Amino acid sequence: MKKFNCIIFVLLFSMAGGFAQSPSWKFLRPTNTGVGAEEHNAITEDKFGNIWTTGRSAIQGEGSVVRFTHADTIFTCWSNFEGHLPSQFIYEAEVDANDILWVATGDGLCKYDGTTWYTFTTANTPLPSDQIRSITFDNANNVWITFQETNFNIGGIAKFDGVTWEVYTPANSDLPNYTCYNILIDSQNNKWIHSLLSVTKFDGTTFTDYNNQNSGLYGPQVYDIELDSLDRLYAITDLNGFYMQINIFDGVNWTYMNHTNTPAMSNYLVNRIDIKKDKMILAESGGSYAVLIFDGLNWATFFGGDIIRDVFIDSNDQFWVSGISTLSTLKNGVWRDYERYSAGLSEHYQYNIFVDSQDRLWAANGNGGINIFDCPRWESYGPFNQGLYPSPQTLSTVGASICEDSFGNIWFAYNSTDGTVVKIPHGDYKDYSAWEVYDLSNSPVSWIEESFADGFGNVFFYSDYGTHMYSNVTGQWTTWVNNNSPLQYYSYGFGVDSSGKAYFGGFQQIAVFNNGVWSLIDLVAIGSGITTEVNGIAFDSQNDMWLATAQGVWKFDGFAWTNWTTSNSNLPSNYITSIAINANDSVFVSGFTAAGFLTGGFSVFNGTTWTKFNMANSELPGEQIYDIDLDSKGNLYINTFGQGITVYRKNQVLGFDCIDYSLQVSSPTAVSEASQPSANQIFSFPNPFTDITALEFNSITGDQITIEVYDISGKLCSSSKFISDQTGAQYRKIDLSDKPSGIYIGKISVGQTSYVVKLTKI
Repeated sequence: MKKFNCIIFVLLFSMAGGFAQSPSWKFLRPTNTGVGAEEHNAITEDKFGNIWTTGRSAIQGEGSVVRFTHADTIFTCWSNFEGHLPSQFIYEAEVDANDILWVATGDGLCKYDGTTWYTFTTANTPLPSDQIRSITFDNANNVWITFQETNFNIGGIAKFDGVTWEVYTPANSDLPNYTCYNILIDSQNNKWIHSLLSVTKFDGTTFTDYNNQNSGLYGPQVYDIELDSLDRLYAITDLNGFYMQINIFDGVNWTYMNHTNTPAMSNYLVNRIDIKKDKMILAESGGSYAVLIFDGLNWATFFGGDIIRDVFIDSNDQFWVSGISTLSTLKNGVWRDYERYSAGLSEHYQYNIFVDSQDRLWAANGNGGINIFDCPRWESYGPFNQGLYPSPQTLSTVGASICEDSFGNIWFAYNSTDGTVVKIPHGDYKDYSAWEVYDLSNSPVSWIEESFADGFGNVFFYSDYGTHMYSNVTGQWTTWVNNNSPLQYYSYGFGVDSSGKAYFGGFQQIAVFNNGVWSLIDLVAIGSGITTEVNGIAFDSQNDMWLATAQGVWKFDGFAWTNWTTSNSNLPSNYITSIAINANDSVFVSGFTAAGFLTGGFSVFNGTTWTKFNMANSELPGEQIYDIDLDSKGNLYINTFGQGITVYRKNQVLGFDCIDYSLQVSSPTAVSEASQPSANQIFSFPNPFTDITALEFNSITGDQITIEVYDISGKLCSSSKFISDQTGAQYRKIDLSDKPSGIYIGKISVGQTSYVVKLTKI
């Protein structure tokens, strides 16, 4: 056997992946919220019951790793867009015995310790390829990976113990194949490698290849492999092109599952498998996307909607499938689907964004309908939300607008033939039964485009058929058009002053509604200088009026008009799309120029100077900005069209600490300087020691005992489990003769209670 062995110290080559994102910026996208967009290559579970999957948007070229539990809808995403990961191609994510996350990507192997990301590539390791395909861990918690180039000319497996790499390829070892897709490890520490035409066993010394020429493996192509609790190998192969076969190998004999003895397999070309005790799940990656489930007693067949890439059975005996637009679990006969339209920000394109008085972010978009982000939780109210939340609109997926009235009610609207406007009393969105729904059956609303509220309890919904107003005082609807109000056919922007009056921006005019009384500001007649449309209206603490127009920014202080354009200030464009003013009277405007090469961004006015932000001088991901809003913390929310939602605040964005990017840990975090045994201590003697020490602890007959030793970095060095056969003091020898001198942590778990002690090897 040939082996390529290279020693490299971790501190010399480990590096944080990606760029260091400025604390002044935060990004919300389908790929870093919810399930991380629509493609899911793999799904697994850690020992805490967290589900891990991978996400990818091919259109955006973005990928992510996602953690969640099926008990709630709180998702945590780490994406390549924010620099956590080096690639959009995320093939697998696994958590080791030390609670460290490892991720296989198209640009290296990534490690995350809960604080820092590290990336291992061909540049800082002896790995011959950055295309990491799968990850697993042996009995000593060493990392094993497969790597393979897409053209199959480079491939193999590698082991990493935290210090040393061992790399095996057909060129430097007896590994027979370059096509290494997956690697599994059985209880005897044998490695099983899934290749295109065979399965290879590696016992640490010898490679043994099983193919259709030298074994009972029927082939030639191997589609997927799995190991059961008895270390039996299950390998799916093609049977004559018409059926699929599961080849089962117990180390001596081969047996088979196919259509002749498993009728459920008769009509489906299954090529994905997972096994847990007496349960099994099979799936077709294509064809009819059939999912075959054996619950220990019976087979059941279900059908997915798109390509299936992985199947999994979790610790609660729930069945999972993941793939293209598919991340679903079956429990008690009912499927629950998690998709980009049911969790997280549904689209990169938003039609409207709004921050309510409780600093909750709302977004209206094309396929999600209406999204809410109540950090860290997302909910989606659209027909594609898989029934996880209400879907008051069934005819259209398009969300139009969101606003909050002066009574604290949240309103959102859809753009469709039957309208559909939803009122959430007091903003309590979780009280679904209290929602009030208005459509053509009980209101005049349809084809809503914009909404906003004045200070008197009136809510306005602008549409192609007039502006519909709902009064919270009377409970009545009124429709305003150009023959019963000064409104023009089209309103461009809206605003409310300190007295509660509503302002409607039109072409060369502003219509004003003062709780039932209309008036008109003719911008040409009063000599303002404005000859275009008014896209946005805002008022500062002095009640001075600020306008976003196609002629730049205008201010009216009650006496004089002031105009800023690109010729006399640092505006993003003369075409200003939106305006917002914070509590300090800083003015924020967005704008862009679409003629020729699109340019734009946003600018901030501090009372003296305009400061412009664009892609060239900031982390702004796009310059076509239609909408901005502010929260009470001073965060600016930016509707960067096609680029999700961007959040900016000078010095640091606030309020996002609710997103938990830490990792759950179970390894020792405290050290006991125990000197004598007691009912709640462990005792080591001798300590310090040279090679061997003994641990003394108390237990009772029948206790489940686990003994683990960690080095100072938290790496698991040894582990053993047994059942106590006596009551009282027990002794166990710890042999660290093969370990370097230093500090170690001994951990003993007796039943559900754990104790630790510091061990010093000299």
